[in-house]
Amino acid sequence: MKKIWFRMWLLFSLVTWVLYVGLRVLIDELRGRDIDLLEISILGFILSFFYSSFMMMTGGFSAFPRSKYLESNDNTKPSFKVTCSLIIDVPQGLDFNRLKSDITSKWVLTFSDDNAHVLKFRTKMNLFKWWGAAAWLKLDGDAGKIQLECFPVVYGQNAFVQKMQKEIEKCLTINT
Repeated sequence: MKKIWFRMWLLFSLVTWVLYVGLRVLIDELRGRDIDLLEISILGFILSFFYSSFMMMTGGFSAFPRSKYLESNDNTKPSFKVTCSLIIDVPQGLDFNRLKSDITSKWVLTFSDDNAHVLKFRTKMNLFKWWGAAAWLKLDGDAGKIQLECFPVVYGQNAFVQKMQKEIEKCLTINT
């Protein structure tokens, strides 16, 4: 979990630094000032360090319990305030390992319980999706049902949840 938080902080710092240096060079160029790239870079690094740390701390307070749940060995249904529940009908006797490989190919698997047929996974992190959404999935192969709970990692990221829910439903109906 520390690795994920460090990556997010590093990515946020890099974006902040690039924006600061780019804007500062552009402003100095437009005003006709001499551009001291070393000074601008050092100041940008210092500012991005503090700004990114502040943003991670304030955004991280709402994300920490959710990311902690994702990385834990708890296979119970999540009890967060904002979740989207869905029951998906699948053919009876669906192979759990096949389902797990389908999920792993599109998302980051954070927990798997082969005995209880439970998976926890989240969206892949990239430059445009730092936080995203996560899901808890339980397969009942005998009944031909999948119980799915999607939730945002950070409050206010409901668009990621709805998109993820549609992608999962589409993936499960196509691959079954």
